[in-house]
Amino acid sequence: MRLKKYPALDYAAIELDCCDAVPVMDESSVRLSIPTGYREQIEFIQSGYMLADRTIEVKVSVKKNKTDFQKFCRMPVEFAPSKKEEVFKLAKKSFNGDHRFRVNFDLHDEKIYEGLLRQWVEEQTDIFICNYKDILAGFADIRFPEEYSGAPFVYLAAVDDTYRTSGAAMSLYASVFQHMKEKGYHYVYGRISSKNMAVMNLYASFGAVFAKPYDIYIKYRGDINA
Repeated sequence: MRLKKYPALDYAAIELDCCDAVPVMDESSVRLSIPTGYREQIEFIQSGYMLADRTIEVKVSVKKNKTDFQKFCRMPVEFAPSKKEEVFKLAKKSFNGDHRFRVNFDLHDEKIYEGLLRQWVEEQTDIFICNYKDILAGFADIRFPEEYSGAPFVYLAAVDDTYRTSGAAMSLYASVFQHMKEKGYHYVYGRISSKNMAVMNLYASFGAVFAKPYDIYIKYRGDINA
């Protein structure tokens, strides 16, 4: 079991392995993830949780990938220090339905949503930035987590809807893949919601492999009698 608490937000995030017991939590909001198919939903429902989403691991081969990533870079992308206020504004607009940040079912509750986004953005250093003139069109924050043996992982990425038709998303991801290929990495990983078909299709266009689905459950005392 992996557990991370956010005391200021009265929130906890839990990732269970298949045999872990469902812990008793005191926080008002709890997000729980577990590999799909290993446990019955009724167990979590009886513990006060509701199924909110299913996420899927994404794996893109870059070392042996014969795709010319650079030809997909229609807009300029730079690896530069995060423009944190601009990134936060774009993230706030982009992740309204994302259950990494919407960890209850009250869309009017902005405290946890903004608090989690702010913490994720404040942790950023250098990120991939796609600009249209002087406007932030998209960003990708790549980190190198221990659970992926230090391989690059798309930790957080968003593109402004205004610039999707201009190729901002394709340019951003292609630039990430090209950069990591040049650095000698074999794969780039990520994890996305199964509801996010646009990003799934984008990854698929670069030969992504999808595996390891996780079910996402939410427990919120404002919605559920825990």
